[in-house]
Amino acid sequence: MYLNDFYENYKQIIENVGGYVAAKEHLLKMKIYLALALRLDKDKGESIELSYKAAIGGRFYSFDMFLPQGISILKIPANSIIEIKCNLIADAIHRLNDVAKLWKQENPESKVYLLFDENTVVSDTVLKKAKALKLSDIYKVDRFISLIDKRKKLNDQIKQEEQNWKQRRNSILEDAKFCFRENNCTLFLGAGVSQDAGGPSWKSLLEKSVKRLRKPFTKRDFNKIYNACSMSPIIMGRYLVGNKKQKEILTKYLHDYVLYKNVNISESGLISAICDMVSTNKVESIITYNYDNLVETALKNYGIEVASICSKSRSLKGELPVYHVHGLIPEKDSDVQSTPVLSEEDYHAIYRESYHWSNVEQLHALDRNTCFFIGLSMTDPNLRRLLDVSHKDSDREVRHFAFLKREKLYAYEKEHKKNEMHFSIIEIQLEDLGVNVIWYEDYKEIPLMLKEICAELKLRE
Repeated sequence: MYLNDFYENYKQIIENVGGYVAAKEHLLKMKIYLALALRLDKDKGESIELSYKAAIGGRFYSFDMFLPQGISILKIPANSIIEIKCNLIADAIHRLNDVAKLWKQENPESKVYLLFDENTVVSDTVLKKAKALKLSDIYKVDRFISLIDKRKKLNDQIKQEEQNWKQRRNSILEDAKFCFRENNCTLFLGAGVSQDAGGPSWKSLLEKSVKRLRKPFTKRDFNKIYNACSMSPIIMGRYLVGNKKQKEILTKYLHDYVLYKNVNISESGLISAICDMVSTNKVESIITYNYDNLVETALKNYGIEVASICSKSRSLKGELPVYHVHGLIPEKDSDVQSTPVLSEEDYHAIYRESYHWSNVEQLHALDRNTCFFIGLSMTDPNLRRLLDVSHKDSDREVRHFAFLKREKLYAYEKEHKKNEMHFSIIEIQLEDLGVNVIWYEDYKEIPLMLKEICAELKLRE
């Protein structure tokens, strides 16, 4: 604001000295330069070059400002240029658009800004046509600075909200450390664990199955079929598997070509972290929704005795039970194998039997242990039902922990409040089921957090 005051107070002096237009344009440049300079991130090497000259299309052009690294906080990309005019005329727009076209051929991600103070010559029609070309961004100076201020405030809000949820996460991680140290624990594992070793996601598994079982449909038809099945893996499973014979064909196909293809457990940081947790002797059991036995193989490589269970059977003393509540398709020939839960019909069979062994084992873990949900979306209807039953029949303590990816509903930063509301609702929902949410943005964060949770116990050994 003080530059505006400077301009008004010394307007007469400038006019008396002469060169009014040049002096006014210089003040405009100072105003814009300061507005931008205050937002530069010096740690990233961001800078502003004044009176920049560039060779474009075999000719030299001079621009008022050049931003070689851009300005990250304002979302201005690298190699952007700014031209400033006191009075806007049509000829200036046409010339800059011609230059911008050539500039963007060499710097496609850059922006070309044309800023002006007064519009006394150019009609609104000319401006609209120029903006429609999207070769240059044309703003009145005050409007441009206002947008800068709004962007800065928005980024400050987003940064503060990011700090807030990360601080909350740190607090929840401290609680998780305490619970892991003081209580017996159960690990609930989902498809995300196998994916970390190169295995398929649920959606990928279904996609491949469509091609195998439902000819002439191909993978390209999958999204249409998935939408027709209300985007439900359970309904999709029934769509694929109509009888026992088809289930046998699909089980063999999953074993031979899907579950273990391109898998390497030695490269999975997540499975390694899970093995570290188990090695502390605080993990009483593992409940997995995966058909594969990758985790058991990794645990055996760690020297840990395990028992794969997929029916009413027990583990021997000294063995860690790994319950495959949706069935098991082992990598190698094994005495332990079951028909996988693939379709809606299979799920209903489990739902309607309160004392089904898989429900009993899950409720046992939820009622007595601290449970960590890893690689799960927490949307499985039977799991949510069991959580609800367990939590409502307990002291209502929120003692379980789920690792969830912080996936935004909206990509636009101006919608950040809607995103925050979305995350808050998920947290409240799961707290009502007895589960704390530990958010992450990158899958690589999960192994680090798991190692942090069990670190104190590892040091004591």
